[in-house]
Amino acid sequence: MSTFNPATDIPSLTGKVILITGANTGIGKETIISLAKHNPDKIYLASRDKGRANQAIDDIQKAVPGAPIEFIPLDLASLDSVRDAAATFHARSNRLDILINNAGIMAVPSGKTKDGFEIQLGVNHLGHFFLTKLLLPTLQNTAAQASSPMDVRVVNLSSMAYASTPSDGIHFKNLNVGRKPWDVWMRYGQSKLANVLFTKELAGRHSEFTTVAVHPGFINSDLWSTHWTAQFTRWMFNGTWLTVESGSHNSLWAATSPDVKSGNFYFPGGKLENGSKHSNNPKLAKALWDWSEQAVEKFQDFRRYGLSFFECRLGKSGLKVSKIIFGCMSYGNSEWGKWVLDEEATLPLLKAAYDAGINTWDTVEIYLNAQSEVIVRRAIEKFNIPSERLLILTKCFGAVDEENMSNRYGLSRTHSFDSVEASIHHLDPDVEMEETLKALVQSGMVRYLVAWLVWVKITFLNNADE
Repeated sequence: MSTFNPATDIPSLTGKVILITGANTGIGKETIISLAKHNPDKIYLASRDKGRANQAIDDIQKAVPGAPIEFIPLDLASLDSVRDAAATFHARSNRLDILINNAGIMAVPSGKTKDGFEIQLGVNHLGHFFLTKLLLPTLQNTAAQASSPMDVRVVNLSSMAYASTPSDGIHFKNLNVGRKPWDVWMRYGQSKLANVLFTKELAGRHSEFTTVAVHPGFINSDLWSTHWTAQFTRWMFNGTWLTVESGSHNSLWAATSPDVKSGNFYFPGGKLENGSKHSNNPKLAKALWDWSEQAVEKFQDFRRYGLSFFECRLGKSGLKVSKIIFGCMSYGNSEWGKWVLDEEATLPLLKAAYDAGINTWDTVEIYLNAQSEVIVRRAIEKFNIPSERLLILTKCFGAVDEENMSNRYGLSRTHSFDSVEASIHHLDPDVEMEETLKALVQSGMVRYLVAWLVWVKITFLNNADE
């Protein structure tokens, strides 16, 4: 990679969608300029300051006329903002080919994020962890359509400071470790170690796309203006710095080169970094992942806000359901059609729906010959979704393609009861409605019935009173 030239070595990015955090200045901005020259479908610039972002977009489009760039508000010090940024992205795009977690702060005074986490770990690691987690279903869906795991990338910017950490690597019991002026560097190193550990753990959990970490180099950027120790270091090493343009090369190489390997940490020139005892510790990587999952858990569930417009009661049944219903008709086997997703691409979407508070899912046995219901069941088992927090809406009448289908389809009373036992609800018009309705309700198999005709509703109400 020592001879890497972005102008000639970056392949065509036609059709690709890219998201870069903190790209309104420094190496992030230079990264966008280089990528924009290779015809991507869209580049999303996610940063905190709209004014600076718009100025950056103007500068980039002067350098690359017509560059397809859009701004997404993102404050990594606020997990609410991170969640909103992911929602904004999902509203605009259904694919993501390259995610570059570029934003960061360095050696800032002791402080906390808006959610109470140590500021450097919160911004440099936790904000990016949460963003990546929320974008994971889209990354996986894009990878499922790609010819190779190399086609979809996550690039995490770390630093050579990853080795300057507390004795235990990451001091979970007191993340704001150290009181001396130079301890800001220990907290910075802790956050950069977290970037490397996150990279390794993400790569191990998700082989369907490529995840790498990079150290951009010793760059003369605004990061060195935050603390007097940083300013002093900047003065001492004046004249030995990389330019921001050169500093972007490692990110660009990691995002586009066929030579990278998932899970690795690269120094400038594509040099593989062997790592430290902490960065090569799989137990520490898992501990960080588990801590991060717990830290963001309440922020990914809309129900914690008590939003009345998002949840409602289902009649007098006592059930609380999401007003948004998640349809499962297109989940099964892609051989059925281009509109159908395979199980590998579907499971993350079901998990994302549940995490977002959408606990009402609609399916039926005839969807893709029962494959939809099979996948729903596997999602419940794989992600340990409590049955009492999920409502499955299904129907009856049709049948799956199997032998001896006698009494296995239509609206007979037998089929209605069999369907209810399989969580499918409907009525039999060939038998007195009251008979079937009373039997279903009295057996306790049905708690609530839905109908679309007025006379049916009146019958329901009369039987409910009884």
